[in-house]
Amino acid sequence: MSRQQHYYDRSNVGQIEHTRKKSVNGLMPSFVPTILGNIQLFLWMAIIGLEVVSIYYDPGRGTVYAGIWCSSVFFVTWIAMFCYLCCGRSAGCGIYLVIQNSINLVFAIILVIFTARFVKDPCLCYGALCHIPNWNQIFDFDSFYGNFIYPCTSRTFEKLPILKILLACAALMLVSNIIFIIVYIIFLVKSRMDKSSNTEQLNAGFPQESEAIEVGGQPSNHPPSVAYPLRSQPQPQLHPQPHPHPNPNPQPHPPPQAADSQAFNKLFIRKRQQAVNNTSYRKTIESWKPNSLQQLVQMIKSLSNGKSIIDQHWIIFYWIAHSIEYDTVALFTKNYADQSAEGVFRTKKGVCAGYGNIYKYLCDQLQMPCERVSGYSKGYGFDDREGAPTETDHAWNAVEIDGHWYLIESTWGAGKLNDNKAFERQLDSYYFLPRPNEMIYHHLPEDEKWQLLERRIQMDEYMQMPKLRPLYFELNLELINPYNQAHVDLVPGKPYALVLIRAPSDVQLIARLELNGKKIEGGHRVIFNREKQIYRCYFAPANIGKHKITIFGKRDDSESSKYSSAVELIMNVKKIPVPHISYPHTWPSFDDLGLKVIAPKDRANAVWNDNGSYAEILIKAPDDVQLSCDIQYNNIKIKNGSLAQFNNDKRLWQLLFAPEHTGQHELIVYGKRTSDTESSSTSVVKFNLNVTKLRRPMKFPTTYGQFEIRKCQIYTPLEGILKKGSVVPIHCIIPNALDVRVDVDSKRIGNEGYTNQILQKEVTVGSREITIYAKYEEGSNYTGLVKYTVE
Repeated sequence: MSRQQHYYDRSNVGQIEHTRKKSVNGLMPSFVPTILGNIQLFLWMAIIGLEVVSIYYDPGRGTVYAGIWCSSVFFVTWIAMFCYLCCGRSAGCGIYLVIQNSINLVFAIILVIFTARFVKDPCLCYGALCHIPNWNQIFDFDSFYGNFIYPCTSRTFEKLPILKILLACAALMLVSNIIFIIVYIIFLVKSRMDKSSNTEQLNAGFPQESEAIEVGGQPSNHPPSVAYPLRSQPQPQLHPQPHPHPNPNPQPHPPPQAADSQAFNKLFIRKRQQAVNNTSYRKTIESWKPNSLQQLVQMIKSLSNGKSIIDQHWIIFYWIAHSIEYDTVALFTKNYADQSAEGVFRTKKGVCAGYGNIYKYLCDQLQMPCERVSGYSKGYGFDDREGAPTETDHAWNAVEIDGHWYLIESTWGAGKLNDNKAFERQLDSYYFLPRPNEMIYHHLPEDEKWQLLERRIQMDEYMQMPKLRPLYFELNLELINPYNQAHVDLVPGKPYALVLIRAPSDVQLIARLELNGKKIEGGHRVIFNREKQIYRCYFAPANIGKHKITIFGKRDDSESSKYSSAVELIMNVKKIPVPHISYPHTWPSFDDLGLKVIAPKDRANAVWNDNGSYAEILIKAPDDVQLSCDIQYNNIKIKNGSLAQFNNDKRLWQLLFAPEHTGQHELIVYGKRTSDTESSSTSVVKFNLNVTKLRRPMKFPTTYGQFEIRKCQIYTPLEGILKKGSVVPIHCIIPNALDVRVDVDSKRIGNEGYTNQILQKEVTVGSREITIYAKYEEGSNYTGLVKYTVE
């Protein structure tokens, strides 16, 4: 991804944050309670009206006035539906509406039951209502005064159509309540599932063993004004883990957002990229040899004549990056020379103050608004610092372009410090007009207004924020756990910490765990879930102390295979985890092939028995995967020192390694799919083996490709060198062969011994070799599987 594409990808940050806030306000779309609330209002009015008409026809029979007293509950419900829309749609309001609709549902059922009975028999009456005459009986003197219980009349039956409509309205009210409850539950479940899909849950048990690809060499450090930077990205809204430092219970903050949403518009992004990509600018500037600041100003004016303000700034930025060297002597001796624009131009050296001063001077000469910004940076030495800084330690610039303010970091854009604390000139155009919501991860201005952020960041929050480097944003990574925090804790009840990072499928990540600047072998493990596009990075410390976690990344299609730092985190371990675990080194193909280490469990080192002759590793693999292995001593492969065979009883691969010397060995396992006939096996996992005592070295027999492809297994003899004239029992598993034969000194000896996929026979050793062959198809030749030599 180009820098320009990267800027475009982040142009919808505000929309992402808006969507996040919207999801907090309600669980369901507003049209659902709007429609159902209006329906319930209409039904409420209809039920009251119909009940009144029913009473008019006969106030004693065919009614218990249920439409009246049930409507008092219906009234509260539809009012609540509209209040939900007007007053906020929080989860608490939603739960209240579910409860109210449930109560409404009960009363609707009661109304349906009574009304259904009256529809069946309009003359039905209950208790004292039976003594109430209808309106005709009131004016009938004989009926009114001569009866204690009034008979059913034709007027009572005239209310039957009214009762039927009332029954329909009651049923519709019931249905509306059911619909709301169901819809709410659906959106509630969907909301929980969405959160679950964004959050990788911690494993209940320990994951399969392995480690990420090693990174050659240590990444370079930058001076206070030259350290690798960090950039911010809109983060998924997940529950962060608590961190003990520097606040025991820090509250997570949302990712910072730029105050000026129009500053990084498409036109600005395009012009910026065009200026950076303009090679003629670079060639011209590199040819300059000005003798004075005044001459330099004239050169800049001449080159930038008629050019945009962005181009003019790039010309200044590039000249400084190309011409000014960071003064490492001044940095480490604290003996700062003249840092004025004139002093920096004369010596062609400076620290951050000098870079900022000469940038402002050149902008002033071109009458372009520019300010020097003082503040705090997470540069060289930041990791060794305890607590927040009390004095500013860095300077950079802010410039105004077309009414918008931007940041300029010419010091970090000029180069970096290497491992020898020497300055290496290395242009980094990221620091030319970077986004303020990314710069804040490593640059905190003393004057808050130069943060250029929607929400101002305080020192406590700044110190807690993770170190996200430019590559983090270029690769479009998302740090899920820890959420917007620099500190990582061990998983509760586990001896490891877990970092979750979402990444595109074309991005590769690896990791490293350090303590006191020293890499911890077997201290990390990286797994990529391609379906969810999430990297699970495990880190297992062996000792207490402040550990440094570094995540490196690159794109698959990158021309260079070099990984660069993307994320840096801190893990402060105050108690040694028990039991201690470690991870073997793995390559990406380990997970791609679906492998799982069975033994040794939770260890980067294979187990060595002082009384044994070989070590064992057990790996479970899919049926379409074949494995092979090597053992190396001082980076030299030991011939016939390894044996890869398939245990058909346990359905896993048994990898055996026989060292020739004491000391450290490397055990390397290779793998491939059996269907891939074009490619060779690739490295999948590497273990270490420390041989403390070796009583009797041994050699394994030579195995051929079909031995692994056909998943054969040797029980005996495992010793590959046999004694001449001795009688040895041969016991092997050779699956699915039509015939198996054993040749001694190139002569076949009998056909017996192979039944039910098992070869079992005794053989007298000749003078040269014993070879086992198998035939798998009629009319085909025998294929060599195993060969023993003779001494």
